[in-house]
Amino acid sequence: MIREPKRPSIKPLCLPLQDVYFLFLSLSLSLSVHALAELVYWRVISHNSALVYWRVISHNSALPAASDFWSFGPGSFLSIDS
Repeated sequence: MIREPKRPSIKPLCLPLQDVYFLFLSLSLSLSVHALAELVYWRVISHNSALVYWRVISHNSALPAASDFWSFGPGSFLSIDS
């Protein structure tokens, strides 16, 4: 069983556009082209690093309908399926 990390505050901080794009790109490459990623909230921990909570809604019947992901930086995703 994977323990869910402590949730960051819901108040989002500014994340540079290129970091947001890179995170979305990393997520879409790790899943499938049929999944839609919705960024729920994020918190910048340090320069070029972010803790991101993702809710992924899949339109592909082969994947779960919704999954939760925590990212501790671009390209590193931990699945905590709901």
